[in-house]
Amino acid sequence: MRNFSLGLFIGALAVTLIFYLVFPSDDSVNEQQAHALDKNLLARNLREQGELSPVTTELTKLQRAYIDADSIKMADDRSRHQEAALRKWATENGNNAAEWVNANRGGTVRSDALVLIAECWALSDPLAAGEWFLENTSGHTQEAALWEVVEEWAKVDAKKSLEFAMNIKGSLQNSVIAAAAPGLTNFDLDLALDTGLNLAEKGNVDFLVAAVSEWSKGNPSEAFEWTKSLPEKSLKSLIATYIGDNWGKSNPESASNYFQSLTSRDDLVGAARFGLSLGWAENDPASALTWVIENISDDRMRMQSIRSIVPTWIETDPMGASSWLVAQDSSNSMDQVFISAAEELFATAPMAARKCIAMVADDDLRNKVLADYEEDIQLLHESE
Repeated sequence: MRNFSLGLFIGALAVTLIFYLVFPSDDSVNEQQAHALDKNLLARNLREQGELSPVTTELTKLQRAYIDADSIKMADDRSRHQEAALRKWATENGNNAAEWVNANRGGTVRSDALVLIAECWALSDPLAAGEWFLENTSGHTQEAALWEVVEEWAKVDAKKSLEFAMNIKGSLQNSVIAAAAPGLTNFDLDLALDTGLNLAEKGNVDFLVAAVSEWSKGNPSEAFEWTKSLPEKSLKSLIATYIGDNWGKSNPESASNYFQSLTSRDDLVGAARFGLSLGWAENDPASALTWVIENISDDRMRMQSIRSIVPTWIETDPMGASSWLVAQDSSNSMDQVFISAAEELFATAPMAARKCIAMVADDDLRNKVLADYEEDIQLLHESE
């Protein structure tokens, strides 16, 4: 201990002498430069004495890269650099990154960073990552972080991931265990379905929904046929919606042909067709809406699809939605589309909303919606 203290004393003395020899009373040298010189010399002295390993030096660089990104002025650039630096840091040493962020960050910055660390740490040591987040976090942060750990773990070792999730106590298990379903489904479909059915009997349907949804990405018609065997009606409809959604994202024409070929028009098929419209609309809302208008005869299901697609389209692509709307003819089949658009546009573009109402073909319906619109406009003016 005395040798180490003596070494530090000699190192500090060397720093002081060098500082005054190289920068003799030069006012242009600022305190930051002197501090940097002192740190570099001290780090070199410590390395020579074996007190600072090369690994620690590298981690210091990774930590510094993350911290230095705070000074980037442009928000997008700052966020991108911080994420890249944190990913590298967490991949190299997840425990070090998690401990530092947990102690030195707060609020949503801390929560988002810890969730990202969980994802990266799980790639190298998912058990250690899971145990750390169980012990050191709580609430939404804990739930989101453990989800990332279990999900990444299940991609390489689905059974151990499931075992870890099963051992989580309390309601947190119900929130996290479904993260293992996609990985287990791809590893052992029968085991995934059996696990999902057992959990569903205990009141947790999330695992089964996630497992069948994953299955449907590769074989949607087989997954749909299997879903028919489930005893519980609402669960069947929920899973059918996910199957239709996945199929609508990947191959909407194939999904449309399959569901159109079915002679049955029960609730299960209706739920799948609703899911199909949503999945299709993510990539091609115009074609999805046209399909809904032309192929869904059930008024309730058609309205549900329209009211799900139109507002999202206007919010995410207002120019594209507007161009499509103005190109449509006034007809009874389009009435709910124009009404849904008017409701979405009312708060931000009331004149555009009025034009949509004017396109409603049914006179009684148009007059009713217009009266409601005028009343809402009056209330809006009175509140200003």
